[in-house]
Amino acid sequence: MKPRTMRLVDRWLGVPLCAILTVHRWVLGFRRRPKEKPHRIVLVKLAEQGSTVLAYPAIRRAIELVGQDNVFFLVFEENRFILECLDLVPRANILTIPTGSLAALAKGLIAAIMQMRRERTDAAVDLEFFARSSAALCYLSGASRRAGFHARDGGGPWRGDLMTHRLSYNPHLHISQVFAIQVESLNAQPDQLPAMAVAPSSMPLRWPGSRRIRSRK
Repeated sequence: MKPRTMRLVDRWLGVPLCAILTVHRWVLGFRRRPKEKPHRIVLVKLAEQGSTVLAYPAIRRAIELVGQDNVFFLVFEENRFILECLDLVPRANILTIPTGSLAALAKGLIAAIMQMRRERTDAAVDLEFFARSSAALCYLSGASRRAGFHARDGGGPWRGDLMTHRLSYNPHLHISQVFAIQVESLNAQPDQLPAMAVAPSSMPLRWPGSRRIRSRK
């Protein structure tokens, strides 16, 4: 499936889907808080191979929180090899969605949702900035903690109100730091966000075989 087609699907189907799921969340209890620390985390980064590589520090942080066997990653099938090269997440924990056709995409989305629920993931991190599909997937995963970007005062396209841990996108931070902060937000109480007691310089950029790099003050 062509990227343009996928963007159109995300826009025209994603908006009503996020609206329906938002109403579903309100009906079930908008103010309900997750009570426990995360035990099984799924990271959702469907597209963009380069951004998947930049998620390395976030994956490392998730592993520190819950252990390697309890970290899952949801990605489009053609980007699976990036995660295999990073060799952080067990291969059995890499969940993929095919994009060869609209039918394959729909079938893969349903299979991914069912697998996340079978794995009992209790925390989901949406590493996509503005896509509606990833926000919906995080909600449908059944995770009680969901971290992702939320549109405030026109700051990004509307994706419903599906996140428990709502963050504001900061274009002045390196993408790797943004991803790591998203994972870190799982330890915060939802009513504390989007503010967090963490400095950007405490979120180092680190890749295999590289020196530790900190953001400039």
